[in-house]
Amino acid sequence: MANESTAAGAGTSLPGGESLEPRTVDAGRGASWWVEGWRLFTPRVGMWLLITLILIGLVCLLALVGLVPFIGQLLVLACDVLAPVFVGG
Repeated sequence: MANESTAAGAGTSLPGGESLEPRTVDAGRGASWWVEGWRLFTPRVGMWLLITLILIGLVCLLALVGLVPFIGQLLVLACDVLAPVFVGG
């Protein structure tokens, strides 16, 4: 017999009581998410471009340095660890 606490839907809420269940919203809400995202992006366009250029430079450098046996592997590992910082901002 299944325990009630392991039944479907149990434990799918955040500590504040907010549900993690999917919900349906109007199609217009998707457009407003794009507008909100653009509003957050535009004040810091220069920062995002600089982060992107640094990431591209690091990837190109790692492509060259990755050929060095030991140091190249360490740098590739460091880039793998730091990639979420660059991608997430």
